[in-house]
Amino acid sequence: MWRPCSPAQKPRLHPVKQLLAGGVAGIIAKTCVAPLDRARTMIQDAGAGGGRGGGGGGGRRGVAGVCGRVLREEGVGGLFRGNMVSVIKVLPSSALQFAIFENMKEAMGGSLSIPQRLAAGAAAGAVATATCYPLDTLKSQMSVRGGLKGSVVAAAAQLFREQGGLRAFYKVRRCRSTLSNPS
Repeated sequence: MWRPCSPAQKPRLHPVKQLLAGGVAGIIAKTCVAPLDRARTMIQDAGAGGGRGGGGGGGRRGVAGVCGRVLREEGVGGLFRGNMVSVIKVLPSSALQFAIFENMKEAMGGSLSIPQRLAAGAAAGAVATATCYPLDTLKSQMSVRGGLKGSVVAAAAQLFREQGGLRAFYKVRRCRSTLSNPS
C-alpha cells in the first residue's frame, strides 16, 4: 500500500539536481508553447501598431492565422524565432525559482501552510524575474516583426549598441497603442 512520505522521510534532492530539474522542466514547457508565444507577441505588436491585426498579426484569424502566415513566410523555424532566448532565460529562471522555493520550504520546517507557500513562491519568483528580465527583453525584441535578427549574441549586441547600452535590457516597453491613445 502506498503512503506519502513525511517531510522528514522524504529524500532531499542535491542542490545541483534541484537546479537541473527546474531548468529542464522549464525548457520543455517553453519549447512546447513557443509557436503560441511567438503568435501572441506578433498579435500584440500588430495591435499596438494601430489597425485590426496591423502589420504583423493575423487580423481576424488570430493565432491560427498568424501561425499559418509565419509558416508560409519563414518556415517552421519562424514559429520558434526567439525561443533560444526563452530557453536561455528559462533555464536559470526556473532553476532559481525551484531551488529558492525548496530551500525556503526546508528553512521553514518542510511542511508549509498556504500563506507560507505563497510567500516562498513569491520570493522565489521575484528573485528569478529580476535576475532574468534582460533575457525577456531580448526575447521580445527578437520575436516581433522587424525586430532584432541573428543569433542571440548578435541580437544582444545590437540591442546594447542601438538602444542605450545596459539600460536597454531593463527598459519597460509600453504598447504603442497606450501612447497613441491617451484617455
